[in-house]
Amino acid sequence: MIQVEQLHFSYLSGPVFEGLDLTIHAGEILSLVGPNGCGKSTFLKLLRGILTPTMGTVRWHGKSASSYSRRAMAKMAAVVAQSHEVNFAYSVKELVMMGRFPYRPLLGDFTAKDLNRVDLVMAITDVTHLSNRPATDLSGGELQRVMLARALAQDTPVLLLDEATSHLDLIHRLTISDLLVELNRKSQTTIVQVSHDLDLAAEISHRILLFSDNGQIAALGKPADVFTSEKIKKVFEVDVEIGYSPNAGAPRIFPLRPSQVPES
Repeated sequence: MIQVEQLHFSYLSGPVFEGLDLTIHAGEILSLVGPNGCGKSTFLKLLRGILTPTMGTVRWHGKSASSYSRRAMAKMAAVVAQSHEVNFAYSVKELVMMGRFPYRPLLGDFTAKDLNRVDLVMAITDVTHLSNRPATDLSGGELQRVMLARALAQDTPVLLLDEATSHLDLIHRLTISDLLVELNRKSQTTIVQVSHDLDLAAEISHRILLFSDNGQIAALGKPADVFTSEKIKKVFEVDVEIGYSPNAGAPRIFPLRPSQVPES
């Protein structure tokens, strides 16, 4: 579905990716993990054509990502960014309604379908009670859920999430993770997410892409194949023990303090 071929990208400070190759399959949950500064957020921007590769290509259905208009891309992929800045006192419902703009005729108004979709996603992200609140008055966790609702309002086949659960409390983090799994199972939504929660990523993902600190692929595959003590140690420079969730059967990572590391 999304093909990354010999991707090179650099900032003025230096290269981020050099010769990256990857296929993102339709209907999978792919989690991007790795140290801070390894290029995870940059990779999401390259995927949707916000940034242009120095060399190589990112293709959606055989076409370059940068060849799509913003409106066309917004019908294919919805994004929840790492941080949000709301400069105007839109109500929460107005902010979520913005997710329907790609479908709104230039001179037309929102339809009953638009309104029903907005009501649905506000309910499943637990923000309906905030409908009339100014978005500028929200806490970080509340705003994150509202921005997720706006992304879901777009009703796209692909979701690109940049640490979408990072500001959420535990119950909402688990609820949103369940929602992502349900979207994937019922609607075959393709989800590419950046995550620092390795345990939760292991539990919900079909594949894990582990970046090294220089933007190279250190490992790519099923969570149990990627999250090994050797690979985690190599990338994060932390000794860990690997266990398994008794319910989900997914790997669990237990970091070790230096005093807990057996002497070799």
